[in-house]
Amino acid sequence: MSAVLGTVAKWAIPVGLAVGGAQAAMYDVQGGYRAVIFDRIQGVKPVAVGEGTHFLVPWLQRAVLFDVRTRPRNISTTTGSKDMQMVSLTLRVLHRPEIKNLSSIYQNLGLDYDERVLPSIGNEVLKSIVAQFDASELITQREVVSAKIREELYKRARDFNLALEDVSITHMTFGREFTNAVEQKQIAQQEAERAKFIVERAEQEKQAAIIRAEGDSEAAEMISTALANAGDGFIAFRRIEASKEIAQTLSKASNVTYLPSNGNVWSNVWYADYSKYKSIAHNDQYYQIMDYTLHAKGKNSLERIFSAKNIKLSAQGMSLTVKKNTDNKYTSASIGTRRSDFLYGTFRARIKTSEIPGTVAAFYYYRNVTSEIDVETLSRLRNPWQTYFAIQPQIYNQDGSASPLTHTKHDLTFDPTQEYHEYRFDWTPGLVKFFVDGLHAGDMTTNVPNTPGRIMINHWTDGNPNFSGGPPDKDSDMIISHLNMFFNSSESLSPPSCQRMKTPCSVQDIMSNNLLPDMIIQNTSESSIEEDKNDVYISLSHHNTVKQKLKNYLFGNIYAEDDPRTLPNWRKIIIIFIAALSSISGSMGSMIYMPGLPVIAKDLQASDAALNGTISVYIVFSGIAPLFWASMSDVHGRKSMFITSTLVNIVASILCGFSKNIAMLTVFRSLQACGASSGQSLGAGVIADIIQVSERGKSYGFFSMGPLVGPVVGPTIGGFLCQYLGWQSSFYFLAILNAVLILLMIAFMPETLRKKKIDSKECKITSQALMPLLCMFFDPNVMLITLCNTVIYTCLYFLNPTITETFEDLYKYSASQVGLCYLVFGIGLMIGSVLSGYFTDYVYKALGVKRKVFYPEMRLMASLPAFLLIPAGYLIYAWTTQYHVPVYAPLIGLFVYAIGQSCAFTSTSVYLVDSQPDRSASAVAINNCVRSVVTAIGTIFSSQSVKAVGTGVLFSILAGINIANLVTILIILNYGKKWRERMEKKKEVIDEEDQ
Repeated sequence: MSAVLGTVAKWAIPVGLAVGGAQAAMYDVQGGYRAVIFDRIQGVKPVAVGEGTHFLVPWLQRAVLFDVRTRPRNISTTTGSKDMQMVSLTLRVLHRPEIKNLSSIYQNLGLDYDERVLPSIGNEVLKSIVAQFDASELITQREVVSAKIREELYKRARDFNLALEDVSITHMTFGREFTNAVEQKQIAQQEAERAKFIVERAEQEKQAAIIRAEGDSEAAEMISTALANAGDGFIAFRRIEASKEIAQTLSKASNVTYLPSNGNVWSNVWYADYSKYKSIAHNDQYYQIMDYTLHAKGKNSLERIFSAKNIKLSAQGMSLTVKKNTDNKYTSASIGTRRSDFLYGTFRARIKTSEIPGTVAAFYYYRNVTSEIDVETLSRLRNPWQTYFAIQPQIYNQDGSASPLTHTKHDLTFDPTQEYHEYRFDWTPGLVKFFVDGLHAGDMTTNVPNTPGRIMINHWTDGNPNFSGGPPDKDSDMIISHLNMFFNSSESLSPPSCQRMKTPCSVQDIMSNNLLPDMIIQNTSESSIEEDKNDVYISLSHHNTVKQKLKNYLFGNIYAEDDPRTLPNWRKIIIIFIAALSSISGSMGSMIYMPGLPVIAKDLQASDAALNGTISVYIVFSGIAPLFWASMSDVHGRKSMFITSTLVNIVASILCGFSKNIAMLTVFRSLQACGASSGQSLGAGVIADIIQVSERGKSYGFFSMGPLVGPVVGPTIGGFLCQYLGWQSSFYFLAILNAVLILLMIAFMPETLRKKKIDSKECKITSQALMPLLCMFFDPNVMLITLCNTVIYTCLYFLNPTITETFEDLYKYSASQVGLCYLVFGIGLMIGSVLSGYFTDYVYKALGVKRKVFYPEMRLMASLPAFLLIPAGYLIYAWTTQYHVPVYAPLIGLFVYAIGQSCAFTSTSVYLVDSQPDRSASAVAINNCVRSVVTAIGTIFSSQSVKAVGTGVLFSILAGINIANLVTILIILNYGKKWRERMEKKKEVIDEEDQ
């Protein structure tokens, strides 16, 4: 032994020195770098060393690494122009060292060569070039100035062995005096042009009036002569013939159709007479009353508070009030349509503006600050009164505001504060026409919006004396009496809301109970035609057979008759409650007979493995069957699939109760799973149909109490039923619950499916349903979320069976007492589900406001706390039961785990719904399918795992796995948005091929 140690000691030092010497003699040059060798004898070597691993003589030589990649550098200076105006300039220079001259750069400048050279030569070049131009030339000849600076800077940089890739001017500002002078010059030029235009227009109007009078005189004489000779019978006959032809053309349409004289066709009508309104609630179904604050910005700005209290209804109409200025604050009023799918149409409002100077009365289309069509009347502009027509451009300034808009002024021939007048704009692709009291007032063809938005009316002011002239010194009222709109919707299936009033028209806001009966367009058995000048309205009747009405009542139409997003909140609550009850019924079926497993094993003479098989087949089929229900619901509607699947569940539950052996129970459990499993995927589709994106987290939180609470409440109920009525009563209870559920669906659940294409006769399970479903298996976002949920769900089914065993064996509890322990778990799930829903919406809105953009991946930030709570719950439960701590301790662990699980499931499920809006049910179904199949395999080994390593070790391992599971969420947060946009393009291609 001593000889071996001696040999090792003898060779250790030489080997160590050899290894150290080899390391000291080697160096690496990374990609994008070059090395300059400094030799203590020869000095700096002239040739730079390239990328890779190289050798040198230790101590005698040293490698100095240079970054030779292109790098940016900003150079700022303030200097004077040729006409002595102060100019602030910023250059952005992309530079790199010349590789062949790296040795010279190191010898003369060092590693910080750019700090030594660029600020010096940059400032010198900027000052010399700017001094050659006047301030106005710096603006008008910016490209010339930039080229001269670039050329001169290239020359100077070469003297120092620097290569410049690009030089550009990024910022240029002038002194206050020059800026003011330019503004005054522009104002003077505009006033001169305006005066010239007024003179020319007066001459043109004079000539036009003369020609018009002569033409009217000749036309009247010709018409009078023709009618005297032929009579007016032929004109009446042609009018009737034309009306019949139009009615036949549109005989298949169920909506009111508006035919303007310009040839466009608008399929939707919105008519509102505000003098007959009694009230508009803050959460009105059709209107959104604005209630927010815009903070003061700029020298003359005031804080603007848009208050719902400033909107009132009276016999005159709806008044919007601007309060007088108080403490540099004022309150204004704004109201808009809740629907945001207006895409082209004619929009008309009858308005009486305020006679108090200092406010702006606005009627406009709005999508965002870069997409507006405005009609604005400024109460300060008088003699003559004027109205602004404007279109916002689709670009931003550096400060975030819109660039200068396209606008024009129109002189009014009346006082708009004394009577009501109609302000109108006709919006068509590439053209907007403006009218006042039916008279054409102007056209615009620049920056015309082409995306859907909402219609807004507001009355406001600011501290800008050159625009609003406000704030007003008194309370100022603007009154709107009517709002008439004839338009197309961006939804190809626009909602025919008037069907609720037994009329097939699509009048969106007359459905409210606060309107009088004479406002409703009445249906007739034949086509009717009404005429308004050159515009024609056609209303066509629509009849359903008794058989079709009964079918629609029981199963619902294939598609929603009305836009389900506009349903009243109380109806949405009922729909979500029924969907949640369906998911409770399905998830309860998986666990309700757990407390009775020992009794079932005795009655049916079944082994533990056979009993676990009944659990596994239920989980497997509850994962596979939703793929069918979801794809069918995306084609044939939600309600019919809800009812069909619930009927299957009823039959299978009854058969489970009649089972005489374990094989029968296993077969009927698989059938029961097929019927019971539709609730979660169909419910997710219903929420996507009826709830706006910003509120889905809260709604899904309440809905998800069903699938989360069902497996926990089920054993509680099943424990009492098994103890007092036998294990069969658990399945009979499920049958009764589902029978009640069908009655609720038939009575209170409408069809909610919205579809872009309607062809119910050809809706089959073809590529329309299956191809998008298959595509999701290749969607990385869907599969990563599915992987995340699968891990959590599998671990849950490792936990659930141990609860029964632990509390029966360790704490000697009865079946009913074990059920109560599950109830604590259920309470945690319910609380967590509700709180996580609100938290998900809060995080989504907060991040969206902060980043000024909203996208589905933001919701996943709300899931991060779950990956701390779930492991913490596991560890508390595992080690307290391992060491026989009193019962309250493991129950606390179960409660903490339940909160974490709810947080994870809610945020990830809502993300699936948001990221797959047209196929939300299918996305959730795939998620359930994969996690259920994997979980079914896991349950086979759950009991053996606990027996093998104990609860403490097992659940510590599961806690670690759930912490590692966070990686899936982090990947989606970093890459999910890019992947989702790429998949959406692929889905569009598939949809086009199916068409």
